Amino acid sequence: MISFICHTYASKRAALTLKSFFPNASIHCISVALPSDRMEYPITAAYWFKTKYGQSLILGEYLRLITYGNRGDYKSKIPT
Repeated sequence: MISFICHTYASKRAALTLKSFFPNASIHCISVALPSDRMEYPITAAYWFKTKYGQSLILGEYLRLITYGNRGDYKSKIPT
């Protein structure tokens, strides 16, 4: 079992990267919220869309997942 700490917005990419290096390991993420420009809206699943910073961060992460996936960086499929 591999446990790792990661910002919530990048946890999927981090887990897929670890899974590509350790395909037989059980991967467990401990996610932490990233502060945004407005302290009442940290970057989490519940609040990311409430600030322009959160929206741009999530869009960038989405584009990275697509780019790296198409490039073949992840040996496993990206679960939906």
